[in-house]
Amino acid sequence: MSAKSEVEMLNKHPAETEIGLNSRIRHTELELLHALLQSIDYGVLVSGLDRQDIIANRKLSQLFGINAQEVVNTDPDSVRAYAISRVKNKEAFVSLLERAYADPLLSSTDEIELEGEPQVILRRFTAPVYDKTGNPTARLWTFLDITETKALRSKLEEQLDHAAGELLAAQKKAVEMEKLSTAGLLAAGIAHDIRNILSAMQIDLHSLPPEMANTVQDHLIRFSTLTHRLLAFSRPGMVERRPQSVNEIIEGVLSLIRANAELHGVTIHLDLATDLPSITADFGQMEQLFVNLCLNSLQAMDGNGGTLIIRTRRVRDWIEVKFEDTGTGIAPEILGRLFDPFFTTRCNGIGLGLCSCKRIVEDHGGEILAENSMKNGAVFTIMLPAMLFPEE
Repeated sequence: MSAKSEVEMLNKHPAETEIGLNSRIRHTELELLHALLQSIDYGVLVSGLDRQDIIANRKLSQLFGINAQEVVNTDPDSVRAYAISRVKNKEAFVSLLERAYADPLLSSTDEIELEGEPQVILRRFTAPVYDKTGNPTARLWTFLDITETKALRSKLEEQLDHAAGELLAAQKKAVEMEKLSTAGLLAAGIAHDIRNILSAMQIDLHSLPPEMANTVQDHLIRFSTLTHRLLAFSRPGMVERRPQSVNEIIEGVLSLIRANAELHGVTIHLDLATDLPSITADFGQMEQLFVNLCLNSLQAMDGNGGTLIIRTRRVRDWIEVKFEDTGTGIAPEILGRLFDPFFTTRCNGIGLGLCSCKRIVEDHGGEILAENSMKNGAVFTIMLPAMLFPEE
């Protein structure tokens, strides 16, 4: 047909030409809509208010393992029965179906998990489809595979929880360090004062009878040792680490606290393994550690008598030291705070003994744990790295 003929035809039949053009436009729009439905990642289902399915796309077929054309051509009850058989929580799946078709205006979203392996989780969404007058004429269902998204979210939540835990630990550590810094300044001041007193007392020793002077000298040596420990507390780096025998240090500590134990009516039993390797440690700090734990156990028995058992044994590459008493045990609400600086349950305590123990153990690469024993007393367990030779 020539251009002239086309113009003449348009002039003669304008209404028919417009109808044909609109028809072609609608056909093109339907083709585009069909292509869009087949290419998106959502499984799409459109059904009438009578539940009869009208449209189903390829993704829906892939997710539920059913042919899209069969969905449209099969009775709705059979289609839903098959869909129900594919999900794990059948009750929740059916519940939303019933509510959606009972209420044409309902919009809702939930998650469903399909049967089988690997795990597949879908986000289900439903909403009404409205006609030109604003009345609901059909119902839209969409299904999106969110399995990977859920796994990623779970992983991120775990990472966030881990990061939050590390942050809280760092904050607690910072508070502890601030408290220990204050305690260190206090310890340094006390050590300075004790040294001045010792210097003055040393000068006056020559005026005492020899026997009394020797006794006083022994006490002055103890004060000097205390000064060293206070300075070690104020300056943690001031230590001298050498190979040490844990058993020998404990036996030496026993001679220091025996009189105090008898005063408290406490019997001390030693259960020391004979095959222990040495540890690399500062003797003074290890002695301070064991003395503090022994005195803590004696005070826990509160003058009522009891038994303190000190055990050592080798656990693979570690030396385990246990202090177990028959006191009243540790109240659950304070178990997590025992090693905090300045935390104490005694009216005359300052709360640095167990804190100092923890720092000594950690400075030596070990761990300390407090718990209640089966006999209602307290148990303090220390793990210290053993010195091992290559052949071991």
